[in-house]
Amino acid sequence: NERNLETTKRVNLSREIGIVHHTSHPHVLSNGCVYNLGTIVTKFGPKYCIVEFPQGKDFNEAKIVASIFPRRKLNPSYMHTFGITENFFILIEQPLAVSVKLMSQTLWKNDPLIDSLRWFGKKTTKFHILSRKSGHTERSFYAETFFFFHVINSYEEDNHIVVDICCYENPDIIKGMYLDSFRTMQTNPNYSSMFQAKPLRFVLPLNEKEDQKNCNLIKLNGSKAQAKIQKNGRILCIPEELCETSCDLPRINYSNNSGQNYRYFYAMSSDFSNGGNIIKVDVKNKTQTTWSEKNCYPGEPVFLSAPNATSEDDGVVLSVLLRGNNQENHVELLVLCAKDLKVLARCEFITPSPVPRCIIKVDVKNKTQTTWSEKNCYPGEPVFLSAPNATSEDDGVVLSVLLRGNNQENHVELLVLCAKDLKVLARCEFITPSPVPSIPPMYSV
Repeated sequence: NERNLETTKRVNLSREIGIVHHTSHPHVLSNGCVYNLGTIVTKFGPKYCIVEFPQGKDFNEAKIVASIFPRRKLNPSYMHTFGITENFFILIEQPLAVSVKLMSQTLWKNDPLIDSLRWFGKKTTKFHILSRKSGHTERSFYAETFFFFHVINSYEEDNHIVVDICCYENPDIIKGMYLDSFRTMQTNPNYSSMFQAKPLRFVLPLNEKEDQKNCNLIKLNGSKAQAKIQKNGRILCIPEELCETSCDLPRINYSNNSGQNYRYFYAMSSDFSNGGNIIKVDVKNKTQTTWSEKNCYPGEPVFLSAPNATSEDDGVVLSVLLRGNNQENHVELLVLCAKDLKVLARCEFITPSPVPRCIIKVDVKNKTQTTWSEKNCYPGEPVFLSAPNATSEDDGVVLSVLLRGNNQENHVELLVLCAKDLKVLARCEFITPSPVPSIPPMYSV
């Protein structure tokens, strides 16, 4: 319900259209239609698919509008997002894949699903270009090996498709979030290198000819990207850098420029030496503007366009700020001018204790809230489980993992709260042989 956010209906998309997975970043068009990339299971193996959720219609009206088999049939690629332009869907099949064989083993052994990932580091990355009109594969392009989470933007220009991506050399960032990596991060000189992503521009030519085998196929004015026909007939795309700073979690003026030619994006620095930076990149002039402040650690930037905006960067950038150096109870909402990243406003909160992720229940209708907290306890993300035969929206329990401070870092609990009033129903305590770190807020696996 758009007024009170109450759940009006549940739809099992796996049962309705057969998808077993979808990405974290659907694309919302100006007409309200939503597209997302998913995976379905067929008798011939896994298959990528684009799912359309028509504007103003029931989820039951969702349908698959395009599909394609993976290049490695039993090793579909891990995809966190995809690209969309006026006429095409862009699926970027990176060499990090989910092994069906290993997944079967992990499910049987009850091991973490992440153990089913395989890295084909000697293989290229493949771009699938699917027609939005027919759903068929129009073209395929290749690039040297890279790993990615986020596509910055993609668009068409003069018989070329431009795709901007935050690219890592490999998926070591995932290893960087293992417990063993956390325990040695302060003494590992290579730890920060796992998190460095370069914003790269790939240009995919749509007008190549047979007699251009030894030439750069890119004819786009001002582009330094390259594309060349290989001996095997494949077109290999060589990207250009959009800026020198490593960054990820990009944001653009999405409502006006998604799938269209654009000039600016905003991101968080992913280089630990500049971990407190928000950056604005001008992709036309390849320049950047940064915001930072000593002992401040911003979260993912969010761009909001101004009413009646007169330019692409006419608006503000929002970010949540945390602090270090014994100021962990100081948190801010930062408002920056999107044109020059100068501070327009900041809302500061001083809390009586360090700022963990809090468990909080909000009654949207009555605008009231209930909280649970306990001294020296730091809860993780709350998970709601509905009661069997529930009689109300909050009839169930809330689960959370609790960590502790004050030299009790090897003490961890599973907390069970009543979802109605957040009173403790049960708690299961564990004493571990070593400290239990928390997951950084920037990424989760």
